[in-house]
Amino acid sequence: MNIKDKLAHWVAQSLISQEQAAAIWDYEEAQAHSASAPWYRDTNLILRSVAILFAVAALFLLVASNWDSLPIAVRMLMGLLPFLGAITWGGWSIKKNNELNTELAFSLTTLLFGLNIMLQAQIFHISSYFPDGILWWIMGAIPIIIYFRSVFLTLVFQTLFVVWMVIELSYTQFSFASILFISVFVYINYLKPRAILFLSNLISIFIFTMYFAFFAVKNIGLNIEVVRAFFLPSSIAAYMLLGWTVILLYRQSFSDFFYKLYKNIFYLGMLLFLYIFSFWIITEEFMKFVSETNSQLYIFKIFVSLFWIILIGITCFFIRKKNQTLAKDYYIAAAFTLFCFSMLLFSGNFVVVFFILIHIGFLGFASWSIYEGMQQRHKGSFMIGIFLLIVWAAGRYFVLIDNYIITALLLFLSAVLIYGMNLLWNKKIQKNSNN
Repeated sequence: MNIKDKLAHWVAQSLISQEQAAAIWDYEEAQAHSASAPWYRDTNLILRSVAILFAVAALFLLVASNWDSLPIAVRMLMGLLPFLGAITWGGWSIKKNNELNTELAFSLTTLLFGLNIMLQAQIFHISSYFPDGILWWIMGAIPIIIYFRSVFLTLVFQTLFVVWMVIELSYTQFSFASILFISVFVYINYLKPRAILFLSNLISIFIFTMYFAFFAVKNIGLNIEVVRAFFLPSSIAAYMLLGWTVILLYRQSFSDFFYKLYKNIFYLGMLLFLYIFSFWIITEEFMKFVSETNSQLYIFKIFVSLFWIILIGITCFFIRKKNQTLAKDYYIAAAFTLFCFSMLLFSGNFVVVFFILIHIGFLGFASWSIYEGMQQRHKGSFMIGIFLLIVWAAGRYFVLIDNYIITALLLFLSAVLIYGMNLLWNKKIQKNSNN
């Protein structure tokens, strides 16, 4: 029974009035029209685009395998003829008003444009700064991406953009064109709210920020390796949290599956971080390394940490007003991110305190997961908490293997807790089934 039949049935049963039924129908219609189409609706375009991408890759390999035996004119034509053919196909498709073929033709054109840049540079031994070839390739694709608002091309060239930024970073170079590229990619995601575009944008913005920050750090004379150790883990958490903020603020644009997947990825990273640093030797060495700093780096560390702490505080305030139901999970993620930055601010002086807090965080999350599972009768959450306790106990065994008494006490306590939790779960389920 569809929604329209259900409404008619409810009206006939006097459960709702005719006016209420009309209002519900109008709301459902508006939701249906505002929701973005699922990705599988575009399989025709997606599969053809992937086929074109494979064809261009095959052309690259074909040219490379016969490179030495071909005259210069043939080498040039092997790149130029497919490129001109794709432009001709695009023009013909425009004339025939075939929108699908037009987009495919110009998608092929942008890919072949890059092939020709590489081929001509190789043929004429152009040995200038080679990342500029990738830069011009992306710039040539930007008008096509904007005009067609192509998800496929956006993903392809966003990947190429990340590769270009990584190469630039290895040369300690910065190009203001990267700001234009980021703006275009975000604009396309705004026009076409897709989860995959959102993730690619989040990764691109993170890489761009690191790219800009490391360039700035290098130019003011700070050690990039030390700064990377300072901010990489906390910055990843901060950007993941900002992504979570966007998902909650525009919840209607993301599916429940994507939201849960994103939340679980964040929690997995958080638990992995806490577990790794639950070993004293790792925490001690890390805190010792990040505490070795000069006054200039210390000021930089304070400025960046306070910036993120204030920003996270503001986002928590807006999330509380926007979506209180989902705010609890978000606050756990925010607390972890703030903890990461506090480790940087107070590193060196509070190693033991942070070591204790790390254990409290890990075991606290396990306990909360067990409690939530029992309250909501959700076996998955309950078992996650039990699994975390088992993993923690196993880790203590390997760390304290030389101290038999303490190891035995911890393992015995863990055994009692796990067994006790299992008994509580069975009693609660049995009590609810009896009721």
